[in-house]
Amino acid sequence: MKKKKLALFATLALSAVFACATFAACDGGGDDGVDDNGPIVTSEHDFVFEAEHTDLSKIQGKGFSNAIDGTATITADKFDAGASGNYFVGYLYNKNNVVTFNIHSDKEVKGVKFTLRATAEAGIESIDSNDMKISVNGTDVSYRTLSFKGVKNGFFSMTSDGLRAFSNHTISNSIDLKEGDNTISFTIVSDEVVGGTATAQAPIMDCIMLTTPEDSEAKLTMEKDALSLQWIEILENS
Repeated sequence: MKKKKLALFATLALSAVFACATFAACDGGGDDGVDDNGPIVTSEHDFVFEAEHTDLSKIQGKGFSNAIDGTATITADKFDAGASGNYFVGYLYNKNNVVTFNIHSDKEVKGVKFTLRATAEAGIESIDSNDMKISVNGTDVSYRTLSFKGVKNGFFSMTSDGLRAFSNHTISNSIDLKEGDNTISFTIVSDEVVGGTATAQAPIMDCIMLTTPEDSEAKLTMEKDALSLQWIEILENS
């Protein structure tokens, strides 16, 4: 009888721990702003837009010892890092690089949750507003420091022992989108040399997710950039 009670107690304790962890992930995460690194879409109100589908033609990418510009900054996820569309955008380590998502909304919508799915390498353990400005329709968004705990040691570690898994970071719980065209931009403002020719701290970007309120009927879309799609097709056929 005593053994049965102990087993029941252990089962209940484990269940409580699991429930608490699940609630924390759904409630916006801890102080580092991380929700989780699992599947990003959970409802019909979640709209995902891939970084590799944006216009990257003006990006001047930098690596440890090379420069990779434009759509060549798109990389296939061969590292099992969990990129939502199997591709991501890297090499953003250059001040004034800008990644812009042009989002069309068929209705005005307020109180939209804004999530960035990203990771980091090269020993970059965090990103804040001194490294990257985030704006919605030209207005800067204040956000918590993006923490990349568990980043691999060494510069551009994705070429050696794999890439740190992508994780979801809450940028804001409430942004407003107007009816029609909207812009969401990520601008690298860091001028910190992180190694080799890389002269700015920056994340590796997978996608953003915009979650509209449950009572909203707004539909969000983004036109995929033709040049970026051409590069992805080249990667798929290589």
